[in-house]
Amino acid sequence: MELVALILIVLVAAFFRLNDLDELPPGLHYDEAFYGIDAMDILQGREYPIFFMENFGREPLFSYLVAISFCLLGVSALSIRAVSAVAGIVTVLTLYFLVKEIFSQEEDSVSGYRGLLAAFILATSYWHVNFSREGLRAILVPLFEVLTFYFLWRGVRRGEEVSFACSGFFLGASLYTYQAARLLLPFLVLFLAYRFLLERGFWRGYGRGLLLLFAVALITFAPLGYYFLCHPVGFTLRAGQASAVTPGEGWDKAARAVLTNTAKSLAMFSLRGDDDPRNNLPGRPALDVFLSVGFLLGSTLALIRIRKPEYAFLVFWLGVMLLPTILSDYAPHYKRAIGVTPALAILTANGILALKEGMQRFTRRKTMLIQRGGYFITLLAIGGGLVGSAWDTYHDYFMTWGKGDGLYYSFDVGMVSIAKYVGRLSSDEKVYLSPLRATLPTIVFTLGEKGRLKSYDGRLCQVLPGHSEGATTYLVVVREDGRSLALLQRHWPQGDVVEEFFDREGGSYAVAYRVPPGSGAAVQPQHPLTANLDGKVRLLGYDLKAESYKPGEVIGLTLYWQALTAVEKDYTVFTHLLGSYNPLTNGPLWGGQDSRPGGGTYPTTVWEAGEIVIDEYRISIQADAPPGEYQLEVGMYHLATMERLLVLDNSGAVRDDRIMLGTVQLIGE
Repeated sequence: MELVALILIVLVAAFFRLNDLDELPPGLHYDEAFYGIDAMDILQGREYPIFFMENFGREPLFSYLVAISFCLLGVSALSIRAVSAVAGIVTVLTLYFLVKEIFSQEEDSVSGYRGLLAAFILATSYWHVNFSREGLRAILVPLFEVLTFYFLWRGVRRGEEVSFACSGFFLGASLYTYQAARLLLPFLVLFLAYRFLLERGFWRGYGRGLLLLFAVALITFAPLGYYFLCHPVGFTLRAGQASAVTPGEGWDKAARAVLTNTAKSLAMFSLRGDDDPRNNLPGRPALDVFLSVGFLLGSTLALIRIRKPEYAFLVFWLGVMLLPTILSDYAPHYKRAIGVTPALAILTANGILALKEGMQRFTRRKTMLIQRGGYFITLLAIGGGLVGSAWDTYHDYFMTWGKGDGLYYSFDVGMVSIAKYVGRLSSDEKVYLSPLRATLPTIVFTLGEKGRLKSYDGRLCQVLPGHSEGATTYLVVVREDGRSLALLQRHWPQGDVVEEFFDREGGSYAVAYRVPPGSGAAVQPQHPLTANLDGKVRLLGYDLKAESYKPGEVIGLTLYWQALTAVEKDYTVFTHLLGSYNPLTNGPLWGGQDSRPGGGTYPTTVWEAGEIVIDEYRISIQADAPPGEYQLEVGMYHLATMERLLVLDNSGAVRDDRIMLGTVQLIGE
């Protein structure tokens, strides 16, 4: 009967984690996409790293599991999330066996139900379900916790060295999962020290096995440990960025931050949870009223019985694995505290079973009818509470959170839609994206190839391929870039909007503007000219927003560049306002702006021959600049060497290393 119940619970866990997994969550968040790109690089033999430094540093195990998933299921977002789903299901199954081991010495009427109840609570936990459906490495932490602890308790109970060795292996391997797993070792040291102090002969009985455990853990961790020794920033980078305590601030501020986070972290169980829609239905507590009562009773019971190792273990587990959210920003943070979920399920199960035991003790001396009636009512209440909790999770996740409008942006649905649209275009069609970067992981993974899509920030510049033999399509995210579409319509009047992308609220997210083959761009600088920079780039002219300015104002300058050939170096554009001698600059400079084209979003290294780049600059005039006539000069230089591109005349002879534009007038107040 117990086996049948366990199978049913695993099926429930599978339903919550696999149902509509290809549709929910929608899209693909950039954190998830990173793992997909890692896996593709692994499968293509580009690299086999022990640690991924991209995206603030990431442990490697999840990426390698995704690579295996790609081999089995194909390359897709679903295959990334399938790793998390399987990890979540296996955690539910193994939690049952862990609870059986921890409480193997308990002689009570509920010992047979404890593991099943804890497994069911975890199977239907919104918190655990949520991360079992997202392609994030954090979901591996509960699994490796449970495996480490299962073999530890098994080793202690049976005295099996092989169990201690297995525990050590999973402890060492846990450090390849997610930063929060780094607390497993301190937790075990704390718990074992506690047992050593309370139990005479503990070290004599289990010391050999524990030494084996830590030795195997050290050997397993050694490759990653050596990497951290050689690259310590990999170990500290993310923890330092997310710390709730700012280095150098006073102890009083640090203490207040930690105490505030502690209060928020404790409140997340029953009052208010994580507000991030990627981690939770914003504000939803981890437990409903029924489970909160169980958790409160279970925690109280554990504290009362803390001298018993199984209860001390749960208290320490909960406390230590809360530290990642207590000591970091944005508390409560469900992803960082994911290691709490198995302990939370066990404590809640203990509390619920304590209710059952309490009812049995209360009716023990009553009539048989009252005893049976009380037993039936208790089981009915517990069963109803568990079913109600499972329904709450289903309703809140699939019917409320899953239909929320905000998921479109939380999971980058628009980016996925754009990338899929680009993938359907002809391979010889030029495609530009603004203002999002084409290198964003969600776009790269969904598109499946690098270099197919070029991007720039249309709020800072415009890119025109000149006379195009093939069609050109611009993808403009109008929600962020509200000016590019109008400019494209001016430069390419023969083009047309051929596709629109809408978010869940019906708001316009992006448009596809297509320019037919053979079209020529309408480019008419306000001040045309021709200046050749070393045979690489030509300046076609410039625009000025005004001809006269006051000191302290900003000159709006637009430059029209055209690539004459592919440019190998990354050049920076300089724009200078020159006048009489300026004692502050010790020369004639009264204002300027140096920047890579498009504010760095369209560097010269990606320019193609014939492309026209319309680049905007804002030159701040020094507030005490005297009235008079000033001249503008522009040019390009290589930042690494400060070497300027030379200006050539029609014969190819060097004329200068700068281009002199027209003049502007500064007028007094």
